[in-house]
Amino acid sequence: MIQSTPQELHVSVDVGCYQHDKAGFADFFKQIEHFKKSSNGQVSIAMEGYNGHARPLDQMIQSKKYRLLNINN
Repeated sequence: MIQSTPQELHVSVDVGCYQHDKAGFADFFKQIEHFKKSSNGQVSIAMEGYNGHARPLDQMIQSKKYRLLNINN
């Protein structure tokens, strides 16, 4: 049996400050989970956390146990 080496997925997100879309969040996490299952890899997500605009996405990321990195502008 050949096993592939686990890969890490690095994602960066630019969050808008006026509107968040639940359907967009669902699609975002669906795509990440597809990669995670197919590659047996870890997920790291970097996003700007300035002024609270990242909420509720930052909390959703943490609830999935992905590594969350803060980028300041």
